[in-house]
Amino acid sequence: MTKYGYSLPSGHSMVSLAFYGLIIYFIYKNIENKHIKWTLITILSLLIVFIGISRIYLGVHYTSDVLAGFLLAIPYLIIYISTFNKIIMERDKSV
Repeated sequence: MTKYGYSLPSGHSMVSLAFYGLIIYFIYKNIENKHIKWTLITILSLLIVFIGISRIYLGVHYTSDVLAGFLLAIPYLIIYISTFNKIIMERDKSV
């Protein structure tokens, strides 16, 4: 059996950026205490980075796979945030 290479993009990297990025957005918009806000944002940002690094370290992806996963997650994150804001704005108009 011949191994042709790792999968592109890294799904773990993509999902981690989209999911934790959305949580970071919610934290940024809703937590007033600056110390708590920036501590949580830093921790979650490091988690995203470490998930990407772990994929490379474990040898299951190339660096390009992880970077591609991160780049593909950005449009998803923008869509999630835009959709959320639209839903919230429509809800606020109807109240």
